[in-house]
Amino acid sequence: MADKFDKLLEIASDADKAELKILHNASVSCLKAYNAEPTAAKKRDLDAAREGLEEVFDRLWPVYFPDAERFKNLLEAMKYLKGLGYKIGKSKIYKDAQDKQIRVQADGCVLKKDADAYAKTLRLLGDPLKGLEASQVRKAELENAKLEQQIANLKFELAIKEGAYVPRQEADMARCGVISIIKTNTLNLFQTMTGDWIALSEGNPARIPRVIDAMTGDFLDLLDRLAKVDEFQLTA
Repeated sequence: MADKFDKLLEIASDADKAELKILHNASVSCLKAYNAEPTAAKKRDLDAAREGLEEVFDRLWPVYFPDAERFKNLLEAMKYLKGLGYKIGKSKIYKDAQDKQIRVQADGCVLKKDADAYAKTLRLLGDPLKGLEASQVRKAELENAKLEQQIANLKFELAIKEGAYVPRQEADMARCGVISIIKTNTLNLFQTMTGDWIALSEGNPARIPRVIDAMTGDFLDLLDRLAKVDEFQLTA
């Protein structure tokens, strides 16, 4: 076991080496702790650490050292496939063997090429390709949304320059200015025309409708004149 462990460390990938070393160190630590204090709890920790190391070793060994391009049985083929990241278990691989989805030789071994062909029918754990595809789709959606927003902003800026839109602050200031102008001119109208309107009544209540008509006409004339003015000058 130790000899195989060293061989595996020599050719394994950095990620697999790290996993092996972590589990190996955990086994050593648990063994030391158990020797120092042989309790049932520490024995369970030691057994769990050893089982974890053995499981990873059994999974990785067929990947890096396929025995003459064949596996002695379905379980070895399953370990190889799991080492490649495929979602596979005992019940599934035995059932698939019965259904002739994976070819088993007369002596019970499985050729590596047959295991590789069978792998094409399996899903990778976590389905990373599907996740990658979804990530790419999401990235494209976000880029499209960003581009659409940029286009909308450019259209809005162009509309402002062409006068289709007015910034709210400018619109509010313009509205206040118009109200102020109407108010000032209306007060001036009252101050200058009240005497004429009183004269129209001649003190006779029956002439009030005539006065109202005159006031309305003068006010509408004022609004009409204001509507034709392009620029106004506000005075305090």
